[in-house]
Amino acid sequence: MTGRSSHEKVRVLEDRYSDRFFGVFSWYVARMFRKSFHGVRIEPASIDVLRATNSHEGPVIALGNHPGWWDPLVAVLLSRVYLPSRPMLAAMDRSELERFGILRRVGVFGIEPDEPDSLPAQVDFLRTRFAERPKATFWITPQGSFTDVRRSIRLRPGAAAVASRLDSSPLVIALAMDYCFWNDRRPELCMRIVTVKADSRSSGRPSTTDWQRAMTDAMQANQDALTERVLRRNPDDWQVVLASRQHRQTNPVYDLWLRLRGRSGDLGDARSRSTR
Repeated sequence: MTGRSSHEKVRVLEDRYSDRFFGVFSWYVARMFRKSFHGVRIEPASIDVLRATNSHEGPVIALGNHPGWWDPLVAVLLSRVYLPSRPMLAAMDRSELERFGILRRVGVFGIEPDEPDSLPAQVDFLRTRFAERPKATFWITPQGSFTDVRRSIRLRPGAAAVASRLDSSPLVIALAMDYCFWNDRRPELCMRIVTVKADSRSSGRPSTTDWQRAMTDAMQANQDALTERVLRRNPDDWQVVLASRQHRQTNPVYDLWLRLRGRSGDLGDARSRSTR
């Protein structure tokens, strides 16, 4: 017997995280982004948040809005580039994970979200994993379903419940993502990240309600600030994490036309170089 709870034994399909496999998988993910996006951009101040997160000694919960299919792969990319010392953890519907079992090697575990005891099972499992991997990062999209960035943030209570019930208070960060089209046939991925602070309404640690309020407010403010920057379409607002290998030539004919006019189809400045 391992001493794990009955909830975990019944409900959680454990991950099988491997640093070596994650390295190979994340390399392939970065290649996918280079191929599919004109640029992967992040607000420069967000890099400081990620650096502080990477050096944090305790558990981390990373919240993300949920605008599209690429969202889980964004977590893989950010972990590869900015959080190399923090193994990933992420939850997935157990039936889906059983179909795509390879994802267990990158830190994905399976739960049954519609079961009433799935939340305590998840908390028990994360307590175990954080004890084994103190610098792990738990990635979660608490909106629970795909939601356009122009809609108001509405969160399920799972992330707040996890934050309030871990053995030690976690560092919580919020990621806002937007997939947008600017001047290229391929989209841009723009990101902004902030730290989430929860104040307790009592003398103890923040409760689930405290965390729910703080997470909602932080994610909404962060998403709004990201949208404002995206609408400006100013490359100087961003640090480029990855750029397409073809970004210097938007289109051969169009690029020639720009050059004849003394302009360029390049990303714009020295920040167009990849940070990695």
